[in-house]
Amino acid sequence: MQHSFLSPLVQASVIGLSLLLSACGSNSKTSEQFAKESLSLDQTQSTIVDSYRALATDTSAYVTLQNEEFQSPRRIERSVFGRVSPSPLPAASVEEIALNAANKLFPQYEVKFLKAERGSVFTYVTLEQFHQGVPVYNARLVLRLNGNGDWETASSTMIEPALLPTGLIRGSLDAQIQTLLPEATMILDAKDVIMPKRASEGMQFHFAKQVSAMIQVTNAENESLPPFEVVLWIDHATGRALAAWNPSEALMDESMRGLKIVGRVVPDRPEDKPAPLTFSSLTAILEDGSKLLSDTQGAFDRALLEGSKSFTLSLEHPTLVVKDAKRSTGSWSVDHEQFSQADSLNMDLGPTSLEERNIFYWLVEARRYLREQLKYDGMQTRILAIANYGENFDNAFFMPLTKSLAFGQGSRVLKNTSLSRDIVMHEYGHAVTYQIYGAVGGYEFSAMNEAFSDYLAASITNEPLIADGAMMPSFGRDYLRTVENTMVYPADFKGTRFHEDGQMFSGALWDLRKKIGAQLADEMVHEARLAQAKSIKEFLLELLKIDEAKRDDGDPFTPSPNSRAIWNSFRAHGLDKVTSWKEAKEDLTIPWKRPKPNTLGCF
Repeated sequence: MQHSFLSPLVQASVIGLSLLLSACGSNSKTSEQFAKESLSLDQTQSTIVDSYRALATDTSAYVTLQNEEFQSPRRIERSVFGRVSPSPLPAASVEEIALNAANKLFPQYEVKFLKAERGSVFTYVTLEQFHQGVPVYNARLVLRLNGNGDWETASSTMIEPALLPTGLIRGSLDAQIQTLLPEATMILDAKDVIMPKRASEGMQFHFAKQVSAMIQVTNAENESLPPFEVVLWIDHATGRALAAWNPSEALMDESMRGLKIVGRVVPDRPEDKPAPLTFSSLTAILEDGSKLLSDTQGAFDRALLEGSKSFTLSLEHPTLVVKDAKRSTGSWSVDHEQFSQADSLNMDLGPTSLEERNIFYWLVEARRYLREQLKYDGMQTRILAIANYGENFDNAFFMPLTKSLAFGQGSRVLKNTSLSRDIVMHEYGHAVTYQIYGAVGGYEFSAMNEAFSDYLAASITNEPLIADGAMMPSFGRDYLRTVENTMVYPADFKGTRFHEDGQMFSGALWDLRKKIGAQLADEMVHEARLAQAKSIKEFLLELLKIDEAKRDDGDPFTPSPNSRAIWNSFRAHGLDKVTSWKEAKEDLTIPWKRPKPNTLGCF
């Protein structure tokens, strides 16, 4: 790799040439990027999930953990029979044995021997993954070999080769290195690697340059600090930084952090005083049209903004865009002077409305809950959310064909629905249900659909009241519905408003949540939806099936540990009249399928 802008310094044994860079200013622009979550090496790691399956290439071995995004085994265990030598293997035979084992376990993978370390009994051999002759960052296979030369466990961070890029093209990165490392005094190493990086749409794999350097910075008094090592990974295709590592990260001053975006949102009820919060997953559109997302702390990497004279903050995300029908564009143009010296930007000072910000913030929180708590990542279609929809519109709704959410500003019954976190997340719940089920008709499922949305909103907030504080005084109470109720079928069944009748079903789910715990109940309710149970009868049976699979001993003749809690929760609302091990005495579904006229209701 040629660095035309660099001056030779000394001959270095690692790469043959160390290179001197000129420092650029006394404030540390370089070090800012090494404290950012967006460039953290955490973003290069696969999610690990439990697994138990026989390995296709060795039926005596079982995969017990899986690298989900890498689509490869994380841990493989193998039973070894017979007497095992208590002494480690001779060093001369270790490499050959390990490579033979690796080729049998992972025949499609390109691996090379890296090292072998001997313990008191076992030998631990590390092999490194390559792709088209290029090392894959941190992709290793560790084999534990016993004294007989048999492997007993294999731990892997390798990546399924089919996921890795083809046609590797090197870019000219001289200018990018100088821009991204302006305070480097010496380049220690520079080599090509395949780099995984988590993006909003999932894990991606880049052909990158890994640059190691020594950095010299100054403190606030313009005094030179001791030099330190940094490593930066730069994408060959785009020239952008993918990840960074700084061993001195814990010593960074807070002022070196990224540019945070804050703005006021309504914490709960529409009349609550708006509180300033940071905005994660917010989009910054640079001059060249490229887009950046703020990290989970609501911050943008300054190093990636510095190249633009201005950028546009937009209330959008790869799966969400928010607009206000009345007053603004949902975006804010920010010039260099505004962001270059600021620790944060306050969106309240821009043209975005409180209604827009509130919708965006709570929808991002709902999506985060789905991904982190329920491990559900199915919401990949972009949704348009519209604040202040219509003229004094007294409702909010989801439109499945256009994938849009509409929030009216309220009138006689409701206050502005954009300002109620419950209503915002309730409507998003309808989008989730549609994503799972598609179009399902019928009064019973309509009631279930409303219950699903109420339960989702209540689960995220951990509060049972729906639209709390969103009702006008004329309604007679502060909330619209509640999942914590004593409604019982058939005494409380109306057959005219599925929103209200759905409270019996949401009440059963909420009771179950209180009995067995929030995390387990939320997981089971979500999984029963993934099974697409379309009636209350089916849903109850799915919960029992899931509970047995998750917790039981596998014996179909013993009840699952939470079966009593499930039955009692549904029985409390009169929803337990379904087939168990004998014919049902009553067909619960019939009256739900014969609704009376006038089945419309408020969101």
